[in-house]
Amino acid sequence: MNAEVEKPGVPEVRAVLRAVSILRAFGGSKPSWSLAELTHATGLNKATVRRLLHTLEVAGLVAHHDQEQTYSLTLDLVDLASRVHQGRDLVTLARPFLSELADLCAGISFLWVFDKSAGICLDRVVASSSFISAFIAPGNRTALNCGAGPRVILAYASAAERAAALKQPQPQRTSASLTDPAMLEKRCTQIRQKGYEFVSDDFILGLAALGVPIFDRSGQVIAAISITNLTDRFSVGDDGTLKWLKPMQKASARLSSLFT
Repeated sequence: MNAEVEKPGVPEVRAVLRAVSILRAFGGSKPSWSLAELTHATGLNKATVRRLLHTLEVAGLVAHHDQEQTYSLTLDLVDLASRVHQGRDLVTLARPFLSELADLCAGISFLWVFDKSAGICLDRVVASSSFISAFIAPGNRTALNCGAGPRVILAYASAAERAAALKQPQPQRTSASLTDPAMLEKRCTQIRQKGYEFVSDDFILGLAALGVPIFDRSGQVIAAISITNLTDRFSVGDDGTLKWLKPMQKASARLSSLFT
């Protein structure tokens, strides 16, 4: 529940909040859930979860698979998501740059924004020549301690937003993941000084990522773009510059200019 939108004297409908908690339980890493799993994940009563799932199924938002006895989201939610205006202009403007960068590095490019102490992937492009499979999909939320794009938006968030994010549990995805709030705060300072972030093996072993910020007309960071590839594909050139950094910075400047 978002406390920021609560209105005195206007009670929330608990059944709706519970139904939303069920929808939010589904994720890219686990698209299908059994009734027992959803009951455990949401902390709701089993009978309540069953009734809400049936209602969501009638509404066309959830599908029940009889053979596996599992539930999954339907494409009707994609249609609903396509009607969301917020962020769509950003996605439309960023898509050509994401495609260009994905093809350049023969990997995957991402568009990230900050939302409620987490990072949201707004868009993703996988190069046709990529050797790695997509592991994050548009709409997925992730903690901000790992990954180049999420780390960039953490670094440029307001002090209050960053403090709130760092109070959250930081996942230890690999042995290289930064989880200490003080170390993450120090890293954020370094990111703002450099203007980019490079990480390796901290989200998935064997993968590295490079991220840069996108600015609006007031100089505020509104998003970040990042590219991901095999760790050994990233190298340092003769001039000491990290491979693909200059094209990333150029894309950042060009995209930022569209918001000025």
